[in-house]
Amino acid sequence: MKYTTIRPGEVWLDTNGNRIQAHGGSLLHLNGTFYWYGENKERTKPGSGIWHWGIRCYSSTDLCNWTDEGLIIPPVEDDLASPLHPAQMVDRPHIIHDERTGRFVCWLKIMGPDTPRPRPSSSRTTCWGRTRSCGPDCVRSV
Repeated sequence: MKYTTIRPGEVWLDTNGNRIQAHGGSLLHLNGTFYWYGENKERTKPGSGIWHWGIRCYSSTDLCNWTDEGLIIPPVEDDLASPLHPAQMVDRPHIIHDERTGRFVCWLKIMGPDTPRPRPSSSRTTCWGRTRSCGPDCVRSV
């Protein structure tokens, strides 16, 4: 399906026909391409204990049709203390590009599974560095 307009309130599908998973997202425009980053909620169901399933990236040249570029930051399933564990409340990923170094930085607000909402004073942030705007890449804490 190819979109020619943005239709608020309707389910938005990517170019593969799958529901876009970029909740709490942010946009970055770089070299004629828009990148949309957000929380991947494809495994989030009521009562599952899963808040997110990593951070996903989509790309578009027209803001209507989005290609799924995959998880840029995957969940860490085997470490409950990790800020990227699916039970951690990862919120509003933001990506910036450092033109000087060519690197990308993602910062995330993290609220633990026991943090009452909304309680911004009890949340924390973490940052992750990347060498590419999207796709599989070595991601490390910075």
